[in-house]
Amino acid sequence: MAGQNYAEIEAQAARFADRLSGALGHRMIGLYLVGSFALGDLRPGSDLDFVAVLADVDRPADEALIGPLHTDDSEHPLEGFYISAGDVGRHPADSASPRLHWLGGKWREVAGALIVEWEMLRRFGHRVQGPPVGDLAVFDASADLGASSRRNLQVYWVPWIERTGPWLMDHGSLRDQAWAATWCVLGVPRLYFAITDGEIVSKTEAGVRAREMFDPKWCPVIDAALDHRRRNDDESAARVAVLGADALAFSSHVVHAADARSQRHVSPS
Repeated sequence: MAGQNYAEIEAQAARFADRLSGALGHRMIGLYLVGSFALGDLRPGSDLDFVAVLADVDRPADEALIGPLHTDDSEHPLEGFYISAGDVGRHPADSASPRLHWLGGKWREVAGALIVEWEMLRRFGHRVQGPPVGDLAVFDASADLGASSRRNLQVYWVPWIERTGPWLMDHGSLRDQAWAATWCVLGVPRLYFAITDGEIVSKTEAGVRAREMFDPKWCPVIDAALDHRRRNDDESAARVAVLGADALAFSSHVVHAADARSQRHVSPS
């Protein structure tokens, strides 16, 4: 976790866990960090992803009770899911209780079956408070990871590459353009590796592996995205923003490669 202070991030998570415990009492079972932190790839400004396990989830009462607790002065905004202890051992598509999703400073509708989130918790969950992840008996959803990732490509990424990405490249600020280019260049290969290898990798690892997996002509835009993710400064932003068209072309290429590998098992090169 280059450039990040483990102790400060752990302290932020512990403060949040204490706030949840204070509000929920015995209903608070555990708090676990997932996402970039759990994968060792947290960067300045990255969200701090979590899964909170509660004895039960009462919506909308819990939304009103828990919502204000997410405020923190850290540079890492809190983002995560609340699930019931009874659902942890079930297939994510068979949840019997409501699931809550905090994102971007407000509650959001939970989209999809949360296959990746279940697998992230099971494989990499970092305990902040509560029993060890192994004691939660998290359902093994690995058999559905590939199909879930393919849906993500088609439902989210294909429209993003065709419409949202180009709009940001044409009309966004330099920082918007840099974010968009980095987001797709490192985000789409993550799904490629989930589909083809059944692995959950960080954005940085996805970029490093993509350099080796795909044609060398894509290396300049991958390198620029990796550099911007690492440095997140004006110089690296300018470097990757100017490669916006290449970023979209590469992302589209990876989508097609993932389709080919999953359907016909052909080489991605």
